Formats: sequence, structure tokens, C-alpha cells
Amino acid sequence: MLAIHTFKESNIIGEPETIANDRKQIKQTLAQMNQIQYGLEGITGFNYFDHNGDTPKPISIGVYKNNKLISALTQLKAVYNENEIADIEKALAQEHLLRVDGKLMYKTNVVYTGMELEEIKDIDFKGRVCTIDFYLWFRYQGEINFQDIVFANAIAPITLGKPVKTANSGQIYYKAFHVVGQFKLDYLSHAYTPGEHLIGIQFHHKSLNENNLIFVTDIIGLRLHENESIARRVQHPGILSPSLDCQVTKAMFHRNVIQKNSLGNLQYLKTKTGMIDYSCFNLEIWIIKNSLSLRGVITNYYWNLTIASLTLLLLFAIHLFRLYLIQHFLRLSWLVHSFCLSMYLLASESVLLEWISGKKIHVIWS
Repeated sequence: MLAIHTFKESNIIGEPETIANDRKQIKQTLAQMNQIQYGLEGITGFNYFDHNGDTPKPISIGVYKNNKLISALTQLKAVYNENEIADIEKALAQEHLLRVDGKLMYKTNVVYTGMELEEIKDIDFKGRVCTIDFYLWFRYQGEINFQDIVFANAIAPITLGKPVKTANSGQIYYKAFHVVGQFKLDYLSHAYTPGEHLIGIQFHHKSLNENNLIFVTDIIGLRLHENESIARRVQHPGILSPSLDCQVTKAMFHRNVIQKNSLGNLQYLKTKTGMIDYSCFNLEIWIIKNSLSLRGVITNYYWNLTIASLTLLLLFAIHLFRLYLIQHFLRLSWLVHSFCLSMYLLASESVLLEWISGKKIHVIWS
């Protein structure tokens, strides 16, 4: 990406006789990328060069543990615009910022996060609400107030309260909470197929933004066996009742970033947009209801055959009605028409839904 950007900005010709001049142009272009505002933004941050020709951006640090490469509990992130920080000295005192070789860096706490579901109950598909009983744990360094956790899709505010388990090993801390609450179903702006629903838990910290806190999945603490999936755990009868007649199609933990308006907070008055990024942790469980109907038993081939047969029968009935306008044939004709109409409705339901699935047309739940 950096090479392509440099070639474009250098306006190189690429001919044998212009090689010397092309090299000079490339060198000048790279030399001009000497400050962050002139850098090229990439996945790991802005690419630019200091007076030594080095790229002064942080390196993501990982730890190899239990045959898995995981993030270190503390990461450093470059401060791209010091003017956006309202009180640098206060941030340094709180250790939200650090000075490294004379440069300001955000100190980002990586919090390993996991959940263990106990039960999903009181599911109301019409009201789009359910009750979830689960354990939530965090493994981290430093001081973090988990009472400031906000559950974005909770019906009513949930307070974590006192942890049910705590432990520490040196500077690494562990806290586990037992949570029971009502959560919204189908809370994402997503195209839902007929009968599909989303059960989930979504939360973020209300005061520590993404510069200072990132939630990541605790892949070691979850202890998933090699052939075990999260979906299989959720499908356990003790968690999701078989009486619901639902099938778990997908379940996953993941993190994303959500934006919140600063609402004039003094801490963010100097930011350009007033929108603040927060690390958000998610558990998503996608289910689909099993419905009992003839279309689940009879294949579309036979439904198509039924439609063709009904059409012939209907045409024959119309022909009889025109030839014999007598009372008993009139009654028979209406009886045949009613039967054909009922069967048409059953058959067309299956064919239409199959066509919708094939065209990937989805229903948007409001």
C-alpha cells in the first residue's frame, strides 16, 4: 500500500532512460512524509518517517501462551493530535497517557473477556425480549471500574454489583460477575430472514474510550475443545429450552467499535467531530424457529407437480361448468374451485418462500 501510494505521488515514468530521475522522485516523496499529518494511514496506524528514517509508531505486542498467540495486557498507541487532549497533565497523572522518548502515547488496557451462559428463558418473539442468566468475567491489569459497564441492548440498566469471584497473580487481576437481566432481541440493523432472530449481549465502558480500553475474547479462559463450538454449547437443553423448537445457526464472540456523542463533555471539547470511539464486546446467538407445515415435509418438486395437476383439474371443471349449466354440476364446480384454491395457497407458499430464499430477499424487522 505504501509503495503504491509513493509511486502515484512521485509521478514516475518507469522507462529505462528515466530510472535515475524516478528514484530521485521516490526519495523526495518519502522524505516529505516526515510528520504524521503527511503520513499514509494503514491498518496499524499512520506511516511516516522521522529524521532518522524510522517509522515512529507503536508495535502491537503479543504473548504466546497455551499454544495460542494472544494480545499483551498493555499496548501503546501513538497520540496523533495532542491538541485534542483537554488536560494532558491530568491524563498523565491517571496513566491514561505515557511519555515514551519524549512522545505522548496512549496506554491502552487490553481486557480479556468471557461469558458462560446459564439459561436463556422467557423468550417473547413478538415483544422481542428475553431473559439471559450468565457469568461474565474480566482478566486485566491496572485499575478499571467495571461498574461503568453499559449493556447497550438491555431493557433496563444493569449494575454488575459485587463480583462473585476475584483473584490476582502479581499485577494481573481477575473478576467474575453473575448477571441476570432482560435483553432486546433483533437489536442490530440487519436483514433477518423469515423466522430468524438474534439473541445477544452487547456492552461497552461508558468512560474509558478505545484509546484506553479494548475488550478482547478470552480464548484461553473459554476453554473450547477442538471440535466444540459456541453454537453447540448454546444448544444445550439446560441453556436453550427444547420446547422453544429453535435451531442455533450461528453463535460467536466478537468486538467492534461504537461511536457515542461526547455531549459537550469537557474531556472531549477539543475533538474535531465530538464523536468518541468505544470498544464494544458482543455475544451473538442466531436462531431460527422450526415451524410445522406441509412445506417442511413435501419437497418443491411435488408442490410444482401439484400446481400443474390443479391447473388441469381447474380447467376441466370450468369446461364442465360451461357445457352443463345444471344445478348439481354448478355445486360440483364450486366445490372443485374451492379445493383447488386451498391447494394453490399451500403450494404457492412453499414455491414463493423458496424463490425468496433463492433471490436472497430478506425481511427487515423494525
